[in-house]
Amino acid sequence: MRDNVKNLAKLIGETASLLEPVVEVGSFQVPGQEEYADIRPFFQGKEYIGCDMRSGPGVDRIENVEKMTFQDDSVGTLLMLDTLEHVANCHDAMREAFRVLKPGGFVAIVSVMDFPVHLHPSDYWRFTPQAFDLLLEPFHQRWVFFQGNPFCPHTVIGYGIKGTSNAKPPPGLSGLIKQTRALATSLADVDYDAPDLFGAYPFHTAHDGYVRFSEIAEELSLLKPKLEQTESLLREYQAAVNKQATELAAIESSLGWRIVRRSRRIREAILPTASARGKVYQAIWRKLR
Repeated sequence: MRDNVKNLAKLIGETASLLEPVVEVGSFQVPGQEEYADIRPFFQGKEYIGCDMRSGPGVDRIENVEKMTFQDDSVGTLLMLDTLEHVANCHDAMREAFRVLKPGGFVAIVSVMDFPVHLHPSDYWRFTPQAFDLLLEPFHQRWVFFQGNPFCPHTVIGYGIKGTSNAKPPPGLSGLIKQTRALATSLADVDYDAPDLFGAYPFHTAHDGYVRFSEIAEELSLLKPKLEQTESLLREYQAAVNKQATELAAIESSLGWRIVRRSRRIREAILPTASARGKVYQAIWRKLR
């Protein structure tokens, strides 16, 4: 449970028109959040059922959201807050949500997109706003919001109403929609192709990022021949150095080189360079050269 999600739960609880029972899927309060993750107090006076796949704090009923035991048209309000990312088959879960909701029933789904892996016990998905719009497609009315960078939001929010095509939102729900708009951005209000949006979010965006990656890739492709040419020159230089080192080693180990060194030592012993005779010898040798 995150602060912003808990705040949304509070707003939903204040919507008096919601049908009962209120069913929370993913109600298990993980260690360390036993009290913090309890959103039941926001729905006081309403029939509330906490469901999860495992028993523990906050769980009234064991349920697999992919195949719930609730009867058709039996649930008034269904909450899946930071839950769908932990469901292996999210499409099955949303079909079940539609099945068990009463006509006029309300579903609220919240999940993460830009968020670390968090198991509890498994973490499968990250949802874009468009993904929530798709998951809520069977509902006759749906609203999708997000919080954070439009190209990589940290939180995605979806509301859906089960009813007929001309059904109106339950009284009071318009207030929830208005309050959510004040806290988040509506997907319906975003034009992802708008230049102004790119200007407002120049970094960490899908479009802008791909363009930059493409530019970098092109720059690298142009540099590659130069790098290959430089590597070839370095290899030639290294080969020349190795050849010279080999030739020098051969010279130093040859008989002639040993004789030259021996003669230099003999000369230095007979005619030391620092002596007067040695200086005369060096002067004569330079003239002869």
